[in-house]
Amino acid sequence: MLSVEDLDRCLNDVKLILENSAKVSAIIKNAMRKTMSAETHERQPLRIDQLLHEELDFLMADMFFKHNVTKQIDIQEPLPVLEGVAHHFSHSFLEIIDNSLSALQETPEKKLTVRAYADGPTIRIEIHDTGCGIDPELQQTLRAQLQAPQPTASPDERGLQRVARLLAPYRARFELSSTPGNTTMTIVLPLITVSG
Repeated sequence: MLSVEDLDRCLNDVKLILENSAKVSAIIKNAMRKTMSAETHERQPLRIDQLLHEELDFLMADMFFKHNVTKQIDIQEPLPVLEGVAHHFSHSFLEIIDNSLSALQETPEKKLTVRAYADGPTIRIEIHDTGCGIDPELQQTLRAQLQAPQPTASPDERGLQRVARLLAPYRARFELSSTPGNTTMTIVLPLITVSG
């Protein structure tokens, strides 16, 4: 016969299993949505706030992000609707956040801040980290790549080059500031409808 303590322990274990199963199910559904949206190249109405939340939820499967990074999320809801291809934005957000996570690997303070808000005729997405920072010469190179994206993918295309190319049809502007412990990448999206 089970004691009251044993029964309580079993009930807690069942509750934990159900909670974790729900989390795994949500991650799988999100991955499936991402896969389906990556195959779709049709423009559709998009909520940037929802896409950002989906990417951050997806990253919870990364144990470093989940357990070692302090996260501050400040996403205005709802943000104005944009018309575009979902995977252009999802991939871009994930690429920039992944760069931040790489910069946080060896730093004592591991904090990631994601802000998104409407600012007049634009949506601003700010991704800030307390990582190692970007060398000043490399910052100049990155700014040049972001301001003049290539029209098509190339075999040697790297992370932020890809982001600039994917977001070029949306007239995205980029702002980059970086010192050790204080790096911010900002995407500024005008509230326009992209044709074609």
